[in-house]
Amino acid sequence: MGPSQRPPALLLSIPRTKWLTPIGKLKEALQDCNTAIGINPYFPLAYNNRGYALELSGQLPQATLDYEMSCNMGNELGCKNYKRGVRTPLN
Repeated sequence: MGPSQRPPALLLSIPRTKWLTPIGKLKEALQDCNTAIGINPYFPLAYNNRGYALELSGQLPQATLDYEMSCNMGNELGCKNYKRGVRTPLN
């Protein structure tokens, strides 16, 4: 699914995550990522971003799984996050 084929909800949900997480709106960021994954379960950036929101919220095992999923789908940032290891919350 190329960028021009992605539904509008998918296109909006990922950029919103980038500004929701720094201001502490983790629940909303997680909802956006879940929406994106629901629309396209093969969207590695959504898994990476959900992993980041989970990490910030202290859900470390789940964050690691999402980073791993993103990495396995070929997302370089997901691989970087997975390889660094999630041991303590970032916040």
